[in-house]
Parts: sequence; C-alpha cells; structure tokens
Amino acid sequence: MAKKRKGIEKYNVHFALYGTIEVTARNKATAENKAHRMSIKELIRKAKSIDKESLNQWEADRID
Repeated sequence: MAKKRKGIEKYNVHFALYGTIEVTARNKATAENKAHRMSIKELIRKAKSIDKESLNQWEADRID
C-alpha cells in the first residue's frame, strides 16, 4: 500500500523585527526552518505587519 502523505499547509512564523509571516510547509518545524533560511528581502516582502521604526533602524544599521 502507498503511504498517505500529509498535505502542505500554511503556518505563521513570528519574527521579532519583521512581525508574523505565513510560510507553506508540511509541518510547523519545517516552516520555521524555511523561514529562518529566507533572506531579509524575502522576509520584508512576506511580512504581514512591519514596525516602521524597526525597519528604519535596520536600514540605518545596514548603511553604516
């Protein structure tokens, strides 16, 4: 018999600076690993709510 595979689901992963992002994966642990491997540009693009002050501070730190 064939193994029944779990479907891909959407999980919310929280980041202190970027807020909460939605990641699709087979389980929560995989979603967290996938989110932590994303580049900063991807995180900013996927973020549902970004704290503008934190983002401005990140830009200032990046320029220095």
